[in-house]
Amino acid sequence: MTMRECFLDMMRQRRRFPRGSGEWDWRTKAARKYLWMHLGVPTTKWVE
Repeated sequence: MTMRECFLDMMRQRRRFPRGSGEWDWRTKAARKYLWMHLGVPTTKWVE
């Protein structure tokens, strides 16, 4: 599974949870990290 596929899968999973819930927030942050990996952003440049 590529990082792009991981990102899209995480975004799909996120839809099942109410906006603002812990699960929604966790999946949003995970999807963001997958996107950064896909784009080649160095980990030192990741910000929350």
